[in-house]
Amino acid sequence: MAQRALAAGYAVVAISNLKGAKGCWEREDLPSVSRTLNKWRSKRNLPGREAGSVPLYTLGVGSGGWFSAQIGRVWPDVRAVSVQSTVPTLKEVQRQPVGDVPPKPYPPLQMVLMQRDKAKLQAAHALISSDWAGRMQSEMLTARPKRVHAGFFSEGIPGLSHNVSRALRDALMTAGHLDSSSTLARVPARSELRDVVSDALGSRKSDFPHRSKQLAMDAVFARLDVAYAFDASTCEYMTKTLEFFRRYPGNATPPVVHAHVHKHSNATKHSNATKHSNATKHSNATAHHRGNATHAHANGTHTHHEHHEKASIKKPSAAAASKDKKATRKPLGGAPIPQGLPPPAPRARGFFAWLTGKSR
Repeated sequence: MAQRALAAGYAVVAISNLKGAKGCWEREDLPSVSRTLNKWRSKRNLPGREAGSVPLYTLGVGSGGWFSAQIGRVWPDVRAVSVQSTVPTLKEVQRQPVGDVPPKPYPPLQMVLMQRDKAKLQAAHALISSDWAGRMQSEMLTARPKRVHAGFFSEGIPGLSHNVSRALRDALMTAGHLDSSSTLARVPARSELRDVVSDALGSRKSDFPHRSKQLAMDAVFARLDVAYAFDASTCEYMTKTLEFFRRYPGNATPPVVHAHVHKHSNATKHSNATKHSNATKHSNATAHHRGNATHAHANGTHTHHEHHEKASIKKPSAAAASKDKKATRKPLGGAPIPQGLPPPAPRARGFFAWLTGKSR
């Protein structure tokens, strides 16, 4: 997710809650997140939030999605909000009036949910059918179940070998967890599948991301949740999320921004093990409700607003490219770049606080 955002010209500021991995996001985290973003701006000599600054978007997964929705409610400068595996309540998207001044509409809201999360889907339909300022700019995307083919795990887990991915698929098939069409027949419970997955992974460290079998185990179960399309996070709608953000650029014309992102990975049950590169002190993140979610296929897209705004922003960049040890690198949609040369400056879109992490 971060790599795609960086390639599109956003700066990514990944933020931890106060309790870290020991707890979920709370309203008490708001001042800490505000201080982190203010420090980020001041280090780059950017104007404060009151002056418009760089467009701010929030992207949250699981309880991070819940917290992103709170930010959208209480901060006036958020351009758009994307949440995954969580649905705000009607009260959480209703801003309060200030004196005699009517409340501002809630920022444009995107919800990314899983097809088998029936309760969340019902809640999302109820929300966008209710009367609240900003409802017409809401959007819901639904991720469908996936077929577990031979390369399903290696395609979604950088660093996992294809041979191990095939062995995992075969082991799940033999154990009766996949039906004739290679889709999961029931909820992929970790307690039930731990031994099957561990045996299929083997013990050769070179087959695992960062040579860690535990990281590989966590990532495999995250992929299984995506395959079953229940209470999971996915990266397949990230392009649509960035398109959603681009519709709401605001009026600020930000200066050139150079941002770097701290390396981290999530190892909770419903989290995507996402790699962030080029270390600076931008902390990672955790969560408050449950799950983790992201992208899916164009199938099942439910859009409530098709208004598009032309971006009048210049092309300053906000980038931190991930390290690449290969001889060449390919940017999104571009030609190979020789090793050692910086990528061309992307169009600057703004930045977002990325809030992800712990399931409850």
